[in-house]
Amino acid sequence: MRKLQGITNGMPQFPARTAWVKPALPRETKGVLTSVASVALFLFVITMPLENAVILPGLGTFARIVGLVAFVCGMMALLEGGKLRAPSVGLLIMAAYVLWSALSYFWSVSPEDTLSQALTYVQLLSLAWLIWQVAPSHEQRVNLLNAWLIGSAISAVSSLIGHGAEGRAARDAAFNMNPNDVGLRMALCIPMALYLSALEKRPLRAWAYRGLMMLSAIALFRTASLMSVSMKPGATALTVTLRLPSSTARARVNEFTAPLLAA
Repeated sequence: MRKLQGITNGMPQFPARTAWVKPALPRETKGVLTSVASVALFLFVITMPLENAVILPGLGTFARIVGLVAFVCGMMALLEGGKLRAPSVGLLIMAAYVLWSALSYFWSVSPEDTLSQALTYVQLLSLAWLIWQVAPSHEQRVNLLNAWLIGSAISAVSSLIGHGAEGRAARDAAFNMNPNDVGLRMALCIPMALYLSALEKRPLRAWAYRGLMMLSAIALFRTASLMSVSMKPGATALTVTLRLPSSTARARVNEFTAPLLAA
């Protein structure tokens, strides 16, 4: 039998090709100061809902001190890494608003109040930049959401325990804080917990987030803050709407059930 060229035992032969394997890229290692800045930012976010829990004479609230430490660590981490993230559009809009507020000092009817408000805006802008610089990944931002929930849970439990101990009928607020401020923090806690419960794959932790939603709702109504109560349905509905396209049928039912129970 005549052998055909390029065919052996009835099977065609193809020239061998060398496989090209993409070399693994080395993992980017974090510097020591970057890790310290991440931990300081995490602790600062925990203390934000507990702003007046600890007041140090002559220094102010403990949350302000932790925030200052986190900002200094963030600046040192920037010097260590030498890499500054390009600002996002939202960050640039915030910076423009802060600049406009500061310039309004020159035509303000109350320059002292305008200056105080402008300094507050500068602090908020610094916090936004710190989160943008130190927590660039989704996992790091989820950790910061968990930090806020930890602080909010402590505030909610303290508010309920204080109410039960004193038996008051007045507005409740933990750590001698303004009830409206506590209510605002509780209102922010609910959509955050809803978002994390939708992301969580483990049922036990997902229901822990939903339980925190109900706890925050109870503490929110105990503050009798009209503005915070009116914010809760809108924020919750927005979070549920954003999660619907990527949610399963069971997750959708759970996401709608938890806010109804919390309300």
